[in-house]
Amino acid sequence: MTIRIASPSTLCRLLVGLLICAMLASCNDGTKTEGAGGNTAVTIDGGGKQEGAGSVDAEGRKANHLAGENSLYLQQHMFNPVDWYPWNDEALDRAVEENKLIFLSVGYSSCHWCHVMEEDVFEDQAVADYLNEHYICIKVDREERPDIDATYQPALAGLAGESGWPLNIFLTPAKKPVTGCTYRTSQEFMALAERVTQVWEENREDLLDQSDQVASFVAMLPETGEAADIDQALLDEIVAAAGPIFDETWGGFMQQQKFPTPVRWQFIMHYFRKTGDEKAKQMLVKTLDEMMRGGLYDHIGGGFHRYTVDESWTVPHFEKLLYDNAQLASLYIEAGELFDDERYRFVAKDTLDFMLREMQDPQGGFYSSFDADSDGIEGSFYCFTPDEMVTIAGEKDGAALNALFGITPEGNFADYHGKIANVTVLSRRAKPEKVMEASGLSSEEVDGLFDKYRQQIRDYRAKRIPPTLDKKVVTSWNGLTLSAFSAAYSAYGDDKYREAAEGIRQYISSTHMKGNPTGALYRASTEHDPVGDAMLDDYANFANGCFDLYQATGDADALAIGVEAVTFANEHFRAEDAVWYMTADYVEQPLGRRIEVYDTVEPCGISQMLKALLKVASLTGEAEYFETVSADLAAYHLQIANFVEDPNSGMRFSNGLEMANWLDAALLSNGPYYELVVAGDPADPATQEMLAIARSGGRNYVLPMQVPAAGPDANTLSRQPVLQGKQQAGDKPTAFVCKKGSCNAPTSDPQEMLKQISSGWVH
Repeated sequence: MTIRIASPSTLCRLLVGLLICAMLASCNDGTKTEGAGGNTAVTIDGGGKQEGAGSVDAEGRKANHLAGENSLYLQQHMFNPVDWYPWNDEALDRAVEENKLIFLSVGYSSCHWCHVMEEDVFEDQAVADYLNEHYICIKVDREERPDIDATYQPALAGLAGESGWPLNIFLTPAKKPVTGCTYRTSQEFMALAERVTQVWEENREDLLDQSDQVASFVAMLPETGEAADIDQALLDEIVAAAGPIFDETWGGFMQQQKFPTPVRWQFIMHYFRKTGDEKAKQMLVKTLDEMMRGGLYDHIGGGFHRYTVDESWTVPHFEKLLYDNAQLASLYIEAGELFDDERYRFVAKDTLDFMLREMQDPQGGFYSSFDADSDGIEGSFYCFTPDEMVTIAGEKDGAALNALFGITPEGNFADYHGKIANVTVLSRRAKPEKVMEASGLSSEEVDGLFDKYRQQIRDYRAKRIPPTLDKKVVTSWNGLTLSAFSAAYSAYGDDKYREAAEGIRQYISSTHMKGNPTGALYRASTEHDPVGDAMLDDYANFANGCFDLYQATGDADALAIGVEAVTFANEHFRAEDAVWYMTADYVEQPLGRRIEVYDTVEPCGISQMLKALLKVASLTGEAEYFETVSADLAAYHLQIANFVEDPNSGMRFSNGLEMANWLDAALLSNGPYYELVVAGDPADPATQEMLAIARSGGRNYVLPMQVPAAGPDANTLSRQPVLQGKQQAGDKPTAFVCKKGSCNAPTSDPQEMLKQISSGWVH
């Protein structure tokens, strides 16, 4: 299967000599590109949810058509003078009826440049008046409608040579792309909007013809190609190709900006577990160490920021997103168990505890994100000066803290807009002897310094204006969080993590259960009010989370809910030739349904669904899903096995790491992938010992299950035929280790069980 990606060069070549590039000069005008997705939002108080368009706030501002929307991002724009609509039939029908172009702007509440553009452009009355006269203006929260964003990002990349947020794109009344931009100043944006209007009025037929061509190219679907296995030799080749581009100094891969991309390191970790490859281990450990030492990690409050603007993981864009923290918590949980490393365990627990403390809805769901800005100043909540540490801890200990965290008078951060400077993003790279030298403290005092003052520093920081919290609960991201807390309970046995996992499962399965069609889910909710149709990644991540909860606790309801989510997705998202669409078959799309294959900062829906299918096959005995996974992986061989050689450096780059979760699924599919059933009295310590061993070590290639000593009851067997015949032998709990339904000899020896589930994997 060949996936055609609309690259900027390809689309601009497509349009060479055509009026749209010549008249609009939009292939690339050299202005600012926010390709990484930007920083977090300046807090714009929208005044809360309103009754409807035309209502007036206390300052006399008139609400536009975004009034009444749940999304915090849309609420932040409801009092713009631009007459924004949400993406709905009213707006789209009006564009057709009035034969007007659509101006579509896509962003999200934690997007810094989205809100800079709002302040600079969309609050400008002259710009608003022009847009209101000539366009139907639509605002979209990409976290509620990632499908809309995914439809038009390739078009923006092709037409303007840039992508990211804010995504601003002009469309025909038929919703086909004309041109667009990311962030622009008011003057630059007005010039573009006026040029688009001119072309629409003077050369409409040519513009419509060209928009048809762009729409057709962007809407291309995969073509079936020659299938081939994603075998161990290919996985070896992909990992080997990653070595030369690994940053030996700072970890991660050699880039000016550093994203943690946990899905890549999850695969590298599992590859090491499978093969024992020392280079893979070295890359993994170096990256884990540097991420947790640098400013990407919040050493005072816990949790991780989204990415850093430098290669050393020092200065972040300060937003904190749920999906990053959930995946990084899972990564550090497994690394802590794999390497028996208390540092990794601390980071994992600290990240989970941050999420529990600051991102959990009282009813169990988890919120989406924190802004980077506080009172309109980027990073101001998180940075410190040397004097502040002295204020907190006194001269001697304050000097020690400054050395410990790398705080200097000149600092390492100044915000882009010049509102603060000479402040420091905290890191933990200082050697103890340097801290002793700077402060005169003893070795023992230095060792206890962090624990002694961390809470005091947190309390001091808490007096500042905090970043805004977006209380949107996204199904997909809560699925990742459900997996993290389930893994934490398996690893640490702490009931607060089990309760958090159960709370997520209950929240999503109740608040986000749409019911029409039966089994459908909502994408998101705010203040428990759900909106939007769930995407493929929502079903896949939630299903995986439910299966992980079942393995950690034996929660039969979680298993049933996960199976229902997979069954629904298989019916409404899957088509022939290994095609899994991003949206369901009952959801209308502007340029047709899309297929997303790449794993970015989040795993894509298809690769996650393949993992869910493997779990369903193993946990229930529906063996046909094993074949589905093998066939779907093989169908994407051309994309996964694509290597490109850089003519300048001679380095050979693999496309495979852009599909790292597919590689991880291939590791599991290739196996051995174990079903482990422990039959025994749950009150028997020997049963609990076997289960503890089964759940220990973070082994993603083992799926533990538990049944009573007498075996499963009829109701359980109806859901899980794979449990047939699994019952205790004699007076000791008995373990059954199986591979795709084929079982080893049962054993009551915990060490023999461990030996069986370790076979075929080095770690």
